[in-house]
Amino acid sequence: MERRAEIEHRKVAVDGLSIHVATGGATDNPSLFFLHGWPEDWSSFSRVMRELAADFHVVAIDLPGIGLSDTAAPSGDKKTPWRATCAE
Repeated sequence: MERRAEIEHRKVAVDGLSIHVATGGATDNPSLFFLHGWPEDWSSFSRVMRELAADFHVVAIDLPGIGLSDTAAPSGDKKTPWRATCAE
């Protein structure tokens, strides 16, 4: 049985918020980005990320206010989540 890849976790600062990023696989492999919906977090992709990390660089974030990411002040600002998505 083949061993699944480990997922690494870190925080990235985006517009004063700390955004949780989960990554796996070699960075020189083609990248796959996973973006969760409501009310999920990055972990909804954890099993598939571990499997695909052998051939891809996999990346998932927790959007602001979800999972391990900071909660943004309620402003209606739609740009901050987009910047958080593009930070990696």
